[in-house]
Amino acid sequence: MKTNLSSAKKKDLRKKAYSLKPYVMIGQYGLTDAVLAEIDLALNAHELIKIRIRGSDKNERSLQCSKIEQELNATIIHQVGFITVLYRPKADISEVQWKYFFTGLLKYFKRWSARDYLILINKI
Repeated sequence: MKTNLSSAKKKDLRKKAYSLKPYVMIGQYGLTDAVLAEIDLALNAHELIKIRIRGSDKNERSLQCSKIEQELNATIIHQVGFITVLYRPKADISEVQWKYFFTGLLKYFKRWSARDYLILINKI
């Protein structure tokens, strides 16, 4: 689900990204699964990130950026030299996903009883 952004929105996002530091750096091994997973986590947490792609020529950098764009459903906002700015809006979380999240989170609190779990889940 790639979003089509207006030029005004892209301009605003470029302004916000100016002060950001690169969150992920792609090095000599290129775009691995671990790097893609880290970029995905960063996009989930921040929506707008900067990445640095080192050790490749211009064509290879553009191929890596397009691969990131396709696999992670992100949008390239700005690309200058080794720096690329990516944007992906945060996904809405449904009520069912919240219930599963809280259920998994509360498993780690040993002092809570099963009754406390049910009370909390029913309130959500």
